[in-house]
Amino acid sequence: MHALSPDDGRNEETQKKYWKRIALRTCEDGLQDRNCHLIYHHDLQKRISKLERQLNVPKRLQHDFGHVRLAKPVERYVKGTRVEKERTPSRNGRRSSTGGGEAGMTNPRRGGKTIWLDPLEDNGECSVEAMCLSFYRSDGWKGYHSEGGIIRTLFGYLFYDVLFTYIPNVFQTAFQTCPLDLHTDAFYPSRFSEVNARLNEISNGAGVEILKRVHGQEKERQTCVVGIDWGFEIEDLVEIVECFEGEALSTICKVMAQEYGQRGGGIPDLFLWDKERGECMFAEVKSENDRLSDTQRLWIDVLSGAGVKVELCNAVAKEVIVR
Repeated sequence: MHALSPDDGRNEETQKKYWKRIALRTCEDGLQDRNCHLIYHHDLQKRISKLERQLNVPKRLQHDFGHVRLAKPVERYVKGTRVEKERTPSRNGRRSSTGGGEAGMTNPRRGGKTIWLDPLEDNGECSVEAMCLSFYRSDGWKGYHSEGGIIRTLFGYLFYDVLFTYIPNVFQTAFQTCPLDLHTDAFYPSRFSEVNARLNEISNGAGVEILKRVHGQEKERQTCVVGIDWGFEIEDLVEIVECFEGEALSTICKVMAQEYGQRGGGIPDLFLWDKERGECMFAEVKSENDRLSDTQRLWIDVLSGAGVKVELCNAVAKEVIVR
């Protein structure tokens, strides 16, 4: 911008600082804007800190974001047995090639699914997520490989009445499972008071009460509501809400209310909890040919910022067998 706008007599260096100060004020305004989605706060905070350093703002006048500094996910390595499928001959009699690997074996592609043995299920074949889930279960955790299913279910339970609050034109038929604006930016501001009131209730520990009330009203009919999977046991859901810090669960629900359509994916693969320790955490599972996507990194930032433990679970093949 410094090169495109009139300099009003300022030299190039002064012009750059002028626009950096404007950028700093813009980021500050963004953090204070109630319509700025929570998911963008971390990037704004990083940008403010960088601009203040570049502008040589005195340390005592700089913003202090230490209270929201993100914890890096703990990296864990889980060893298991990976299964390679023997390559089948093609029509011309030659073995099909996947590039690399030993003769007669497939070579898993980056991002492709791998097959492992589950030691808790008599070494039956399973996905890498199921293998890692068995590892955590053997360590005393309860859990699901839900990829966001738990979060969407909890949001559906906790915001059941908010979802069906009357707003003009968002319900066209009696058969809708959600309001028409749920997957748009209009959902949160249109229900600002109702959403924030519910977030305060959750922060204050009312999550279990809300959960049980909605379950008692709707479980028998299994009402079709966006996100809710009635297959989850209510006892498990109650334990999960009890293991969450109220503020942390409120933060996650706020992200879902603001960006339900954009943030439904990318939630870590495994959700784990331990009732005895009163802890819960997420684990993102990666095999050697897999990498974190930008959406997954974003959710890890959100969860870490809310004070929820996140682990990056790397599956390592201690043995490879061919079948």
